[in-house]
Amino acid sequence: MSKHARPTSPRGGFALLATVQLMVSTTVTVTSIAGPAIRAACGLSEGQLVTVSTAYPLAFSGLLLLGGRLTDLAGQRRCFTSGVLLYAVGCLLAVPATDFALLVAARAVQGAGAACAAPAAMALLGSLYPDPRRRTRATAAWGPLASLGAVVGVLLGGFAVAWISWRAAFAVLAAVGLLVTVSARALLPPVPPRRTARIDVPGVLLGATGVALVGQGFGAAGGHGWASAPALALLAGGALLLAAFALVESRVRHPVLPPALLRSRRRAVALLTAGVGPACGAGATFVLGQYFQRSRGMSAGHTALAFVPFGLVLTGVGLLAPHLSARLSAHRTAVTGVLLSATGMLVLGRTGEHSPYAGELLAGLLILPAGIGLVVSGATLVAAQRVPPELAGAFGGTLNTAMQTGPALGIALLVSLSGPGPAGYAVAFTTAGLALLAATAAVALGLRAGPGSALPRPERPSIGAARAGKAIR
Repeated sequence: MSKHARPTSPRGGFALLATVQLMVSTTVTVTSIAGPAIRAACGLSEGQLVTVSTAYPLAFSGLLLLGGRLTDLAGQRRCFTSGVLLYAVGCLLAVPATDFALLVAARAVQGAGAACAAPAAMALLGSLYPDPRRRTRATAAWGPLASLGAVVGVLLGGFAVAWISWRAAFAVLAAVGLLVTVSARALLPPVPPRRTARIDVPGVLLGATGVALVGQGFGAAGGHGWASAPALALLAGGALLLAAFALVESRVRHPVLPPALLRSRRRAVALLTAGVGPACGAGATFVLGQYFQRSRGMSAGHTALAFVPFGLVLTGVGLLAPHLSARLSAHRTAVTGVLLSATGMLVLGRTGEHSPYAGELLAGLLILPAGIGLVVSGATLVAAQRVPPELAGAFGGTLNTAMQTGPALGIALLVSLSGPGPAGYAVAFTTAGLALLAATAAVALGLRAGPGSALPRPERPSIGAARAGKAIR
């Protein structure tokens, strides 16, 4: 940091970064409840509405690795402010949109901006808190923000439709983005670029396209089934491109995803586990949103109110997570979260057509967010251990990719498991809960500290891997 850098406020800076993390996650689900209103106002078909809804998360997850790399090369605060400004422009474009093409373009611009802002925010978090203990507490509180943002999106979309218009939701997000942009210089440190290198263009293209195809495959599976030709073709194509991406990253001089970041078994498992929370949160809110409006005939506003307990618990657990992680250890916190998430899903699975809200529904909406908050906090802490400052942006991009891919998978899984009517929703939640219970042992074993969790010393299989290993050591 420069000797003449302005003094920064860690609390103010954390609030600013947390706002952006909430904002970019809110935008994933803001169209969930507002979807019917958007479709009616713009004359969209069902398929076009799905495309509008998924354009943002696909652009977001596909460009996150590039955003992480740009954070390291261009500077954390510069990449952060540029990304937030681009995101705000995308939201402004959505406000007057009246046709399919402009809506999709606006959502894609929002995703591109978020892909720059999110990894930069994660990197700036470490710069705000150089003290390891304070950084650990901040990182634990950071974890549940993505899942909380999904709930905020449901609330914002529902209340906007009920009180004003779905366009108001995007206007609010644009205003918040512009406010963050003008406040960043005063509250965030001007961290200079860590290194000078070229952008790995082949890696960026392969990674972005592969993630996008996999995300579209999840969406196709949710709408047509996992054995359908569109789903199989998209998932197979995405898998091939991601395999090619891994091969390229092991051979290039300046990889967009340093391979050494994933050589630690413990970090790799933690990154996968971190995606469980957003997957559960987005999947549950999407399916329950359909259940409340279609099966129970609730309005958009009443549906949003039904999720208030979910959001309150998630917020409370996010505040308590640092203390719980200190007492239980990060990996035990994550495993406890998986168990609670499984329990919450199983309780929601007992919901019937005439089940009262103040019964299994409310119990599930209280237990599930507690599990989500713990699993994301614990897994994020484990994944962030021993990441050096020069790779903070790349790690932020990798973590956010895992967390933003989770919602697409969660929605696809629950929708594909859901049959018609309340009984179908119950089957989906029960199956998801049993799957989480089965995965608990694997998560517990993978997150335990041991010989496989240590970061490797640099090896010589490739130039890129050797240099990345040297940086991490």
